[in-house]
Amino acid sequence: MSLSTRTRGLIAGVMLSVGLLAPVALSPTPASAASSKFCAAVFDFTKYPTSPTSFTVTGFHTWAKKLLPYYENLEANAPNATSKSVLKEIVTILKYYETSASVAKLTAYQSAHRATWLAGTKVLGKAIASCAKSMG
Repeated sequence: MSLSTRTRGLIAGVMLSVGLLAPVALSPTPASAASSKFCAAVFDFTKYPTSPTSFTVTGFHTWAKKLLPYYENLEANAPNATSKSVLKEIVTILKYYETSASVAKLTAYQSAHRATWLAGTKVLGKAIASCAKSMG
């Protein structure tokens, strides 16, 4: 069963977060990042899939299940309240993808909170960038 265009748009939010993490994670972990659990988690990104293997409900269930522990760890170690809030949204989305084929309620929720979430991704991006700066 294929996912709708609307669902794919919702997935873009999760993929944005993945895009924020990928460039930092592709570099080796610096010694200074070891002191920050958040930065250590950011650099651990390469162990996780960046996208579903198929654009089916089953593909998204599998992908979300594999990514969920990573984002829960990031959320637990977030450097500030705004980053924690954005990561909590991502965890919510992944939990939904892990268990459900219907995204109508989640889509409505994300639409209502889109501006706040996008502003938060900028703060999260800065937190991730600070990890990259610690590399040298």
